[in-house]
Amino acid sequence: MYRYKFSIFTPCYNSSKFIHRVFQTLDSQTYRNFEWIVVNDASIDNTSELIQEYIKRVDFKVKFFDLRRNQMLAANYNLALSVAEGEIFFPHGHDDTFIPTVLEEYVNLLEKYDSDEIAGIVARCQTQYGDVPSPMFKKTIMNYWEYAHQHGRYVGEMPDCIKTAVLKKYLPFDTNESLLPLPVERFIGCDGYKSICYNKIVRTYYVRENETSMTNLSGKFIRSQRYELMIEINQFQYYYSGKYLWNRIKLIALYIRATILSNVRFLDSLKDIVHVKDRICYLCMYPIVAACIPLTKNGLIKKVLKKTVTYSCL
Repeated sequence: MYRYKFSIFTPCYNSSKFIHRVFQTLDSQTYRNFEWIVVNDASIDNTSELIQEYIKRVDFKVKFFDLRRNQMLAANYNLALSVAEGEIFFPHGHDDTFIPTVLEEYVNLLEKYDSDEIAGIVARCQTQYGDVPSPMFKKTIMNYWEYAHQHGRYVGEMPDCIKTAVLKKYLPFDTNESLLPLPVERFIGCDGYKSICYNKIVRTYYVRENETSMTNLSGKFIRSQRYELMIEINQFQYYYSGKYLWNRIKLIALYIRATILSNVRFLDSLKDIVHVKDRICYLCMYPIVAACIPLTKNGLIKKVLKKTVTYSCL
């Protein structure tokens, strides 16, 4: 069914300062059965020219899409998955690096642990300063809700790759509602799939470098955030281990904030919440969050609110 083992996907926007890292990562891989799908999402710098120069120097297949209109990540993912010919879909951020043996090690893991219930592989990463956001995995095979959440809280960033056939079950990503691909790993976890959990640090990501990330370029971002929070409240929170009122409060406060900033009507937003107890929480918290939004413009009050539930959601 597939021409390659991996389809490595890199979405780009104004990536000229960083794209060399991706090229160096791919050029150094010890395992070579992969293609590189790169989407330049209408960059206004010389990203396109750099990628075209790199293409002339590589010995692996490159599918380059040089978009003239910025479409954001959800559309970029839809495009990449529509042309992917790799068995495993491997997202590679435009400013990240991976170890040279990551693909080889992933192939070995799949040969050892793969089955119909396996959706892909998740590993660990670090920042350029050596900070590791996520703890060690406790088991080799786990569901998303086992490895990514502890006590109802997300444990930290973890790079993953997913079987293309599994990922395509959740397409297309809604480009009208979500600028980012929806948290598809969570849907996959809800459907009972598991991942191979690899305790090695395979990725380095760079913080505080990219001031024009693809997620903050559009005024639609807050609407996209509201849409994803709605799914979190209606479905995902019920997969957390245990019942955590604190987490529900934070989710709904974030949802209310996004609702207000998106100019969505109060009753319309309330109807989007499915469960009665979440609606009650919404009704109780709405005036509190609405009052706190303008207060956060005051520096002193902002510091005080930083210690409260509402600030973490504002």
